[in-house]
Amino acid sequence: MIPLGTVLLRNVIQHIDAHNKTQEESDMWKIRELEKQMEDAYWGTKRKMLPSSSSRMRSDGFDEESQKRLLEAKEWNFWGTG
Repeated sequence: MIPLGTVLLRNVIQHIDAHNKTQEESDMWKIRELEKQMEDAYWGTKRKMLPSSSSRMRSDGFDEESQKRLLEAKEWNFWGTG
């Protein structure tokens, strides 16, 4: 037979473990919620600062002809006998 004191101690330890697990999970959810809020705030300000793709002209960030020339120059340097 197991002494009563041992059984009570085991029950108290199990209860404390369960409580700590619940508390840790609650804290983790709070941290996650704060992270989401910070992320939303960051992307909200980022979105306001950047123009939407529909309002940008092609020449604002992408010029096919200059990109083509750049790639040709890189290819020439790579395959050339320099």
